[in-house]
Amino acid sequence: MLRQFIKFCISVLKKMTFSFRKTNFHISSYFGKNVLANHCNVGRYNYIACNCVLNNVDIGNYCSIGPAVQIGGMEHPYWEISTSAWLGRCISKRTLLGDDVWIGAGSIIKQGITIGNGAVIGANSFVNKDVPPYAIVFGSPAKVWKYRFKEEKKEYIEENIVPLYTCTPPPIVAA
Repeated sequence: MLRQFIKFCISVLKKMTFSFRKTNFHISSYFGKNVLANHCNVGRYNYIACNCVLNNVDIGNYCSIGPAVQIGGMEHPYWEISTSAWLGRCISKRTLLGDDVWIGAGSIIKQGITIGNGAVIGANSFVNKDVPPYAIVFGSPAKVWKYRFKEEKKEYIEENIVPLYTCTPPPIVAA
């Protein structure tokens, strides 16, 4: 049984090409091929599709990130003599994703943005402002189209459902 598990893990790792630098992630999260993650914290039960670039981001639990999404990044100091990253210092602010966030394929989330719980980002969107909880946004730049729920339901979810996202599952006890 242990040998089969080790063979399975090796076969999965051979198929995947990714780079994690100073990144913490929960083992329950899935990463597709060609994912680059630098200085990130990734919560539980997340799905991160192929060809994503994640820089300086905290990702909550139960998030779905489509293919070719770019989150965070660095800005070059345009006020310096040179804009080169080699000659100057690059600036990178922390980007925060709440729980149960869905980001469509090809979207770009600028650094320093906060995306609230339950938000949905449409495919190929450019997000340059904070996104409120349970908002559906899309476009370039992304604008709020509507909210997933009415205010009363949002309050109910925040009080009763969201705490479940952060609960630690009970340990498995061998008989």
